[in-house]
Amino acid sequence: MKLFAITIISIYAILNSMAVFATTDETLDYQASEALNIEDCSINVDYDDDGLSGCADPDCAGEERCKNFQQPETPQIPYIVPQLNIPIPNLQFSQISTEGGKINVPFLAEYIAAVFQWMLGAGTIFAIVMIMIGGVQWIIGSGTGEIKQAQHRISQAVIGLVLLFGSWVLLNTVNPKLTILSPIKIQQVDPIQYVIDSGESDETGIGASTEELASIGIDCPGSGGDVKTIAMQFKGKTTYRLGAKGQKPPYADTKTCDNGPCKDYCPEGTVCLDCSGFAAVVAKCAGLPSRRESGNSITIFDGAEKITTTSCTSTTVTTESGVKTLRPGDYFGLWQTDYPEKEGMGHIWIYIGDGKVIDSHGGKRASGDAIGIYDLTNICGQYPSIRYVPAPASSGPVDADTDGIPQGEDCNDNDPLNFDFPCA
Repeated sequence: MKLFAITIISIYAILNSMAVFATTDETLDYQASEALNIEDCSINVDYDDDGLSGCADPDCAGEERCKNFQQPETPQIPYIVPQLNIPIPNLQFSQISTEGGKINVPFLAEYIAAVFQWMLGAGTIFAIVMIMIGGVQWIIGSGTGEIKQAQHRISQAVIGLVLLFGSWVLLNTVNPKLTILSPIKIQQVDPIQYVIDSGESDETGIGASTEELASIGIDCPGSGGDVKTIAMQFKGKTTYRLGAKGQKPPYADTKTCDNGPCKDYCPEGTVCLDCSGFAAVVAKCAGLPSRRESGNSITIFDGAEKITTTSCTSTTVTTESGVKTLRPGDYFGLWQTDYPEKEGMGHIWIYIGDGKVIDSHGGKRASGDAIGIYDLTNICGQYPSIRYVPAPASSGPVDADTDGIPQGEDCNDNDPLNFDFPCA
């Protein structure tokens, strides 16, 4: 019985002195201040304060409109917290946090820690039950000759407890950090740098021929094409080069790639395009009328309407003139003039339907890795000023003359959507 009592006391002491847990890094307060151009008044917005700002430009000091400007809230993209089919006691997942340009995902660390805690508890209870059974067997065994069997049962249970808790003690003694599970850290994409890395040059024209595109498996009908189908063909077959419009090198790119200066070559089996070059080729292949794609985003979005970024949905946006229903081929972009403090801040996305936009972006200039597809609502949540250029009417025939047959030659006399098909 002494062995039994000592064992129970030892277990109680272990349970009260041990704690196994997982920690996640705390989110550092994110502070950012960026200059924006609101109409004719330059202001400075302090996101870490109350959102209010005075004028950064002394000439605007008397402008109450500017002095009282309040930065509209940027839509926050909710993170999904895992829902377990089999709940684990005392497991409450923490929220995803950001720190130092990285996203901290604590779910796996917290799950492993909770499972380990549960196993410690279950193993301890099982060992105690075995010790109790062994104790009863010991008492009864004095008359039946089963004392040795009882001793063996108790000793095995104690050894199991020592192994169960000893592993943690050993790791904690060697290095306490070995017992602390850290969250998974994922590099966060800086939306500003993303666009600057995908900047444009003043190169003009569209250099990719139908035959050259066909040679890498891209069908370019030149009329009546579906914008989404055409744009998706470029995925895996497009390499980003600054100033590239599908023409042969050299380009205006100043970065260095694996095989030397990026400007000097376009990887075999791909077409090289920057963001406006991609938009131009897709428009050309779909047979859309020109929207000044032969230039760059500065010319495309010159005079274009701003959208209210907090109003973006998968099917509509709100501009200065009202709510617009989206159609494949619509352009969304960043106009350099809206970001005077950010050199090279110009970009363009093409709307392809179902709330998605597509682009050609820079990054590492990897072969065939230029095309990206995103939720429009996420893009709206990243940038304070976005311009909108609607797709011309030819991107989707409608029954403009109400004869029951939507045709590309329909005129818009009776078109309630005001598509711009010319009247014969």
